[in-house]
Amino acid sequence: MQDQEALTKIANLLRSQDKHSIRQAEAIISVLPIFVQGAAIEEAKKIFTPIELNWFSISWHAFNASEIMS
Repeated sequence: MQDQEALTKIANLLRSQDKHSIRQAEAIISVLPIFVQGAAIEEAKKIFTPIELNWFSISWHAFNASEIMS
């Protein structure tokens, strides 16, 4: 439940019309793969739109690439 609430707050920031909130959400999404695992990924699929999930996926691949390169 806690994961769902956190993901919902991030989704609401992302959908905001406020540029600062959108930037906050994008920054959170960029580190989200570090924290979101297991059941929370399934929750994310219920909360985020396909486009938002695509941003999440891009962030995840970028994170994995940076881990491989280091």
